[in-house]
Amino acid sequence: MISKNLFLARLMEDLKRRAWLILVSVLLFVISIPTYVAMNISLISAREELIRAARVNTALYEFANNLYCGNSGLFLFTVVFAIICGIQGFSYLYDRSKVDFYHSKPVKTTTRFFTIWTNGIMIFLVPFLIGTLINLVFFAANGILDVKLFSNAWIFVLMSFGLYLCIYHMAILALMMTGKIGVTIMGIGVFLFYEVCIRMLFAGYSDYFFRFFYINDESNWVMPLLSPFTYLSYYDLEKWSGAFTFFCLLLFAAAVLFLALWCYKKRPAERAGSAMAFPVVQPLIKIGIAVPVMLFAGIVTSDIMEYRPVEGTGNPGFPIFIGILALLITCGLIQVIFEADIKGTFHKKIHIVISFVIAACIALIFRFDLPGYDTRMPSADKIEYATLITESGQGYYRSYLDEDMKWISKQEYVDKYMKLTGETAKAVRDLAAHSEALFLEQPNKNQFYETYKDTGYIVVSFRLKNGNMFTRQIPVALREKEVVAYIEMIETSEEFIRYNEPAMSEELLSAVESGNWQIEASWGNNILNEALSRKQAIQLLKCYREDLLINNYAARSSEMPAGNFRLSLKTGVSYYGNLEFMVYPSFTNCIQYLKENGFETEAYISAENVEKIVVTRDYPTENEEIDFYDETTYESTPGVYFTADYEKAQEVESKASSYSERALLDAILASAYPGSMDWEYWYQGNPIEENYRISVFFKENTPCFEEYGSVADFYFLKDSLPDFVKADLPDNPDTTE
Repeated sequence: MISKNLFLARLMEDLKRRAWLILVSVLLFVISIPTYVAMNISLISAREELIRAARVNTALYEFANNLYCGNSGLFLFTVVFAIICGIQGFSYLYDRSKVDFYHSKPVKTTTRFFTIWTNGIMIFLVPFLIGTLINLVFFAANGILDVKLFSNAWIFVLMSFGLYLCIYHMAILALMMTGKIGVTIMGIGVFLFYEVCIRMLFAGYSDYFFRFFYINDESNWVMPLLSPFTYLSYYDLEKWSGAFTFFCLLLFAAAVLFLALWCYKKRPAERAGSAMAFPVVQPLIKIGIAVPVMLFAGIVTSDIMEYRPVEGTGNPGFPIFIGILALLITCGLIQVIFEADIKGTFHKKIHIVISFVIAACIALIFRFDLPGYDTRMPSADKIEYATLITESGQGYYRSYLDEDMKWISKQEYVDKYMKLTGETAKAVRDLAAHSEALFLEQPNKNQFYETYKDTGYIVVSFRLKNGNMFTRQIPVALREKEVVAYIEMIETSEEFIRYNEPAMSEELLSAVESGNWQIEASWGNNILNEALSRKQAIQLLKCYREDLLINNYAARSSEMPAGNFRLSLKTGVSYYGNLEFMVYPSFTNCIQYLKENGFETEAYISAENVEKIVVTRDYPTENEEIDFYDETTYESTPGVYFTADYEKAQEVESKASSYSERALLDAILASAYPGSMDWEYWYQGNPIEENYRISVFFKENTPCFEEYGSVADFYFLKDSLPDFVKADLPDNPDTTE
């Protein structure tokens, strides 16, 4: 009992010097955040559109749920407060006189440590809990508190507490290893970001020197293994459960706390005020920082000087020079910090030599691909299953629904569901191997693009029978004979179609059919669109799914889309999903259904809507002394406009011809494609005549004028230019009248 009372007395005594931290914690967690919550509740409750739609409670619930679902703002407050608390608690270690004062007291080292440590925990935790309770009372008073929200709130409290412990202990450990506050802050930065920087550096060099390197956006590959942020991200991505995440946070925090306590016990008192408390680690820190800095400076300079070995551009002279310069500056600066004397800039030259050798070896490993990254390809008998991402089956508005009815990216969807086996997996492997071979025949990427005009890329992943994953991003020559054969084989596979096309998702069909989702659907060419009812949208989606199963690469490569089928799905107040499906003339089920229901499928625009058409042809000419304009200026037809092309410095002369006769309008529109509509480069490549622009002027009071405006841009499709346009706008502009 006496020991317990003494510990409490020491806690109270220590709190006296930390009163300002208590005030900050109360202001932040007990006053500011609950006030923010109350203000938002009031604002949402007063929104007239929500009141009219009787959706106030739904909006309030979404706000409350967002507050306690990985709120990055609250996590940021937690991180900053943990750093401040950790440094302030043990800041006496910076001052030799204060160290002597504290250590002169008859208190065990461990007791002194945990007295300060405990107060740092309570200063955060108590106000945070009180603030959370106040928020929950607000939610309950507005009738939106249920079991799920209550559970999410307390899970968030646990996650925040786990994060606080990790950062708090890292701040303490950094302080134990240093003797000045500035160096401590730098040490915390190293703990938090060093592994991230190393991983990003590795990814950057791999991308610069390996031709087929790929990291997908959802892999979290750059997230460090030794970081609480990684564990939280796995929970946020639903890879880990809440209990397991909290356990990992506690385990990490305990390990760092053990190191901090060990350093506290071993820390020499005379090192107070010195840069580093343990001189023995100085060479490791110096080399460990100097090597990445040199490599980072080299890759940044490479980017500036356009030195890209994969593309065959630039030379390594400046990157090497700047890298060495950065190494010298970094080593000198760190040594000055260690010695607190500018004269020590170039002391310990051996550290500079060691750092240079290590950095040079790493750079050479990447430059000459010593691991053989670009030349490895698993044999078919070692593959358990394959996944393939192509540039087909995706557009600007496309997204994918998973079994939890959540919108996810194509990468996530493919990783989660696609498992190609048998002949399809073999075809994917053969496509990857053949495309790699075609690419490696060329000296660099630019030469590959010159040799094969229509190119795209694929991302292949193989799950090997030994459990490893093999992933590459490979450029493909889309019109090369063997590539076409492999793609056709893959795209006729039902298992590929079902997971490549978002329209094939059973969850999407269920969402469109469900009354729980609000939908807006339309058919058209983005100039003239017609609304579809829910019933029509459901039937058209079913027709589209049937057509996808029977129309492969060859069919779509030989034609342009007839129009766009657009779907917009909404659930709740703020969760949207937008999709756009291109319907081709060979999609007979869709075309037949649209015709039966009175929708236009034959022409993009009828000449009845058109007042006139102006066709403009550009005649680029090289000009070294060009005047650049901030904006393109366009003179009346025929005229000249200038574009600010700083790389090629081209002056573009344009000639134009206007048409208003019905027969000529029909001929132009029959050969034109709306600029407002996309096409799929994977199938059609670049199908337009690049030097021609068509301006279609609509008559007033026509559907096109009312919906789109007075003028729309079109393009001529290749090999479809009307003869009269060729005559009016010949190859030599000087021959025109």
